[in-house]
Amino acid sequence: MNFPNHEELSEGLATLISQLPPLILDMLDPELDHVQRQFRFHLFSILTSDRELTMDQVHSAALPEFLSLGMCLNPAAFDPSQDSPADMARQKASSFVFPYLMNRYLAGLRMINTPSTLMSEFEIDAGDLAIAQIQRLQYNYNANFKVANYLADLRARDGLVASLTARHATASTTKSPEVISLTGQIGQALAVAVHIIDECEGLSDPTVFQRQIVTGNYPLALLFTRESEAAWFDNFFHQPHRPSPEDFQQAATLAIKKGQAQALEIAGELLSQTRLDVQVLPDRPAKERLATFIKQVEDYIK
Repeated sequence: MNFPNHEELSEGLATLISQLPPLILDMLDPELDHVQRQFRFHLFSILTSDRELTMDQVHSAALPEFLSLGMCLNPAAFDPSQDSPADMARQKASSFVFPYLMNRYLAGLRMINTPSTLMSEFEIDAGDLAIAQIQRLQYNYNANFKVANYLADLRARDGLVASLTARHATASTTKSPEVISLTGQIGQALAVAVHIIDECEGLSDPTVFQRQIVTGNYPLALLFTRESEAAWFDNFFHQPHRPSPEDFQQAATLAIKKGQAQALEIAGELLSQTRLDVQVLPDRPAKERLATFIKQVEDYIK
């Protein structure tokens, strides 16, 4: 999926990243999580673009990306090919970066004078994000990882970061706790739907698909297919050696033919519920822009 490039927000994030210590800066790759980051910036813009953004709003949009960068640097997955001492040293170093970036996120909230009630809420959510990373590690390579686990994990990680973005944006335009909370729920659901749609688009890319399987990041379409083709996938996952390229291709083909429609149906249901949630929002330009955006996302799965 493609989203508009919001240069002002991207530059705001780049500025904040440039202020990090060189040791941390050298470890970060801002290009990781690019689709979700562009989605979050677009969501922030939709919720705030009634007027020119203030510097505090630009910083507010960028701050959740510290948490995203921390997750990307310390992913809740293992790459079996990275088993050298140098690889393990980098992984251990990365494990210390997430708490540092979380601290920068919280310090940034104080700098833009986040209200105390929201500050407490965001602090809890940042901690919950770390817990979700641990939970995902426990799911990883788990033969019992099911569709419900996938959706709960996606809501708790990508969904939560987008919820923070949406609440940051709304809190800069209104003091209503109900509106702030609802836009957070909308952002979370939209992030899950966008992730599923983007993931389905990647099923036909052999390199992307193989890496997802090898690192234990199973696509939703594959999880659905695994339920209907249990015998084939039991054999696929329990081979004494790495599956052949032909095996990976057949697994991808099965996922596309037998699981993709179900995955996209889940995305569609999330978008339908989100459309109903948007109707509850107060009549503001952002409400109309959100409804239009949801329709654009829905067009990807038709």
